[in-house]
Amino acid sequence: MNGLAMLHGLGCPIMLGASRKRTIGALANEAPAGERLGGSLAFALKAVEQGAQLLRVHDVRETVQALRVWRGLRDAALTPERNGAVVIGTSRIESMPAQVALDQRL
Repeated sequence: MNGLAMLHGLGCPIMLGASRKRTIGALANEAPAGERLGGSLAFALKAVEQGAQLLRVHDVRETVQALRVWRGLRDAALTPERNGAVVIGTSRIESMPAQVALDQRL
């Protein structure tokens, strides 16, 4: 997972499907598959941070929300202050640099 960015040299999109996987259970003291949402979100955020363009997830709404919050927190550090207040844009997930392919039912 930490070396995911090295795959960009292959010249093709990177897809990660780590949602609820056994690795998450092992890292979370063998949490059952239904209790791995937090770990799945952590993997999704790390994957996008590493440049993954596609995510295969079980919990679509939760993942989209986590990515939006993460993006907002990340971008806030880059946004100039106006009158002492930080201005945070209302960008949509579709405008993320690493496009995230998620269920269109949102």
